[in-house]
Amino acid sequence: MHHPTPPRPRSQQARPASRPRTPRQTAVRLPQQPQPQPQPQQPQPQPQRPRPSQPEAITVPRSVVQNNTQTHPPLTHHRPPLLGHGQGLLRLLQFSGILSGETKMKLQLAWWNDLIKEYFTPKAFMKLTLWKDNQRKEAKPFEIGVPILPRFFLVTTQSGVKSMSLSLDGARERPLATGHCIVECVAAVWTYKYNNGYTVTLRGALSAHVIITSTSAPGAPVNPAQPNSYSFKFDEFAFDANFHDKFIGLDAIMGVRIPEPTRSPWIRNAPTPNSSGTPDPASIAAEDDKKWEEPRVMIERCSIPGEPVNAFGIPQATMRCLELAESVGAMADLIVYSNETQLGPLG
Repeated sequence: MHHPTPPRPRSQQARPASRPRTPRQTAVRLPQQPQPQPQPQQPQPQPQRPRPSQPEAITVPRSVVQNNTQTHPPLTHHRPPLLGHGQGLLRLLQFSGILSGETKMKLQLAWWNDLIKEYFTPKAFMKLTLWKDNQRKEAKPFEIGVPILPRFFLVTTQSGVKSMSLSLDGARERPLATGHCIVECVAAVWTYKYNNGYTVTLRGALSAHVIITSTSAPGAPVNPAQPNSYSFKFDEFAFDANFHDKFIGLDAIMGVRIPEPTRSPWIRNAPTPNSSGTPDPASIAAEDDKKWEEPRVMIERCSIPGEPVNAFGIPQATMRCLELAESVGAMADLIVYSNETQLGPLG
């Protein structure tokens, strides 16, 4: 009788089947690990792109390029320089140099009109403060506009001033905005030289605002032949004259000069004896003091010219001009209203 073989347990069949699966799973995961990450570094073939060939694809005739450059010049060459690096101070010294010149053209109002137009903006003004008798008790402040400035300089010149100059020791310049700077000097000196030999100096603080203005007409095209189509002008000028000095030249003193008689050192140093024949101690001390004195010149019936300035340090005619301009300026609105309405002072 035949007995069938018992079936093998499932556990024996599952063991050999489960063992080979583990290496297969590991074999599949290994190539998926991100080991070959340096491969995405592919910027190397980028230079192979035809970027430099783009300008070659567009061909522009040279004549067209030349015509465009001629009709449209670059504007960067005509850009004005930045202020605040000495340009304002140099402009102020140029103005002083013109004032110091001695010419008969200064007696003409047209000459001063051209000068003010060249160095001042149309809306500029000058603030001038004068103190009486060099004491800070009574002051006269004036604000002189551009319409009055030529008359101010003309009247001053007609009062005997032959030249003027500005001394700016220790002046400083600093920028305030684009195309705008200020020049400041604490110890400025405004010197007036008169024809009669006097020299009057006004001392005080000075400040000047300098801006860039265009010399060409608005909307006019830029001319390459004239790259400097701008200029530096004063927009505000202030001077506080808190002290003034007066000097007179030696040649202006009139009279007969009598020189001091020269004496020999023996006579000069010899003491004067008294009645008893012994040197007087007082005379000895006086003679010792005279040894160190400088030689003197005696002027018989001497005369000097009269002072050309008033207690404020300027000519009286200039003071009247400023006071009249101040009163007229205060009535400017009334004058405009009278002209517009055609009404007189009596209605």
